[in-house]
Amino acid sequence: MPKVVQDWIGAFDGATRIDDIRTLDVPTLLMRARDTKTPSSRIVDLMCEALPASRLVEIKQGGHMSPLTNPEPVNAAIEDFLDRRT
Repeated sequence: MPKVVQDWIGAFDGATRIDDIRTLDVPTLLMRARDTKTPSSRIVDLMCEALPASRLVEIKQGGHMSPLTNPEPVNAAIEDFLDRRT
């Protein structure tokens, strides 16, 4: 739980701006489910636009907890992403 608390602080304290991640030129996999909430979906859009080496994968369903509710396509996307890096 301490890690979750820190994630929430980082997400909502207003100190992190989208411009802060534009210089991160590292391969990044961004994922979302088509049935996720609009704010979460929009955050993924913004990050995809900002991160120069990002790849977006959208899975059919799973909501914002896709790794738990629909792990098969999530795991397949991660495996594919890692395979392409080697």
